[in-house]
Amino acid sequence: GNFTIDKMPEGDVPGGSVYYAGSCAHALGCSVDVLACVPEDFPIDAVQRQFPLRRFGNRSGSTTVFENRYQDGRRTQHLLMKGDAIEGGLPEDVNPELVLLCPVMDELLAPITSNVRGRTTGACLQGWLRVADASGLVSPNEELDFLDSLKGVDVLFYSEEDIGWSDPPRARIRSCAPVVIETLGKQGAVVYQGDREVSVPGTSVVEVDPTGAGDTFAMAFLIHWHRCGDVVEAARMACQSAALEVSQKGPLTKESLEKGLVPEVESNRCLR
Repeated sequence: GNFTIDKMPEGDVPGGSVYYAGSCAHALGCSVDVLACVPEDFPIDAVQRQFPLRRFGNRSGSTTVFENRYQDGRRTQHLLMKGDAIEGGLPEDVNPELVLLCPVMDELLAPITSNVRGRTTGACLQGWLRVADASGLVSPNEELDFLDSLKGVDVLFYSEEDIGWSDPPRARIRSCAPVVIETLGKQGAVVYQGDREVSVPGTSVVEVDPTGAGDTFAMAFLIHWHRCGDVVEAARMACQSAALEVSQKGPLTKESLEKGLVPEVESNRCLR
């Protein structure tokens, strides 16, 4: 997925699902490859100060720019500029253990979403489940044809905010992958696996910045599931990682893990 520029009250900062997910993966001990459209004027150095990465994809075009505002835990988002689609794919000699498909706004086309897979593959649906009107105001997108290109994905992630219309299509989404997870903010998450439905409580923290919480959850879940093989335990660990991320400014880092703000993130048996 593409990086973004997020316009915040304190100024412009790098963003995008790939930024928060990549930072989480690095913090949890993984190396990171990114397939994205990264224009030459994008501040990639600021990203590389958060985590080292190898870049694949095109290096021309536009960067997606969002303006985010939060009130009472809800986000209002405006799309100021839409970035270009990602071209190409991963080289044949790149065989990732984990893949997270995480677009921000229509930049992942079917040839990529249908073919880029790892030993375990997840997809954050947010970038498909939103649309911008003529003023740039972002709202839920009720068109679900994109799900056809996600066959073979092991786990799908979405939030209650992503499907915020009158008749949410939970059953349709649940039929598209072996594991589906709906995140509920500070309330935690619901894990669907076949006929199994398990509620995983959130971890109580003082929220500083909620940006990137869902992306952090998704990446942490993939890593912990890969390591311990238990979806509920992995979801519990992912809730804790997301709680740690929102209790600070910016993405999850190794340094924030070392501070032990959510001690169980370090002590749990999944981290071995």
